Amino acid sequence: MGAYAIKSLPLTTAMLWLFVPVAYLNISPGFALTQSLVPARMREVACAVMLFGANVANLAIAPQLIGIFE
Repeated sequence: MGAYAIKSLPLTTAMLWLFVPVAYLNISPGFALTQSLVPARMREVACAVMLFGANVANLAIAPQLIGIFE
């Protein structure tokens, strides 16, 4: 949120360039855990289900919950 409140464009850009990669650091361990828990023949399906579930949660459910609780 702080990046949007700052009036300096270079500082805002630098903050966003740092935040966005850090926000995705938790995805790799989740995929690694998924890959290690399922048999080798099911790994691609497991990752596809994980990506589908994450997209449904982030694109369909989260906006509705934000609207309800706001």
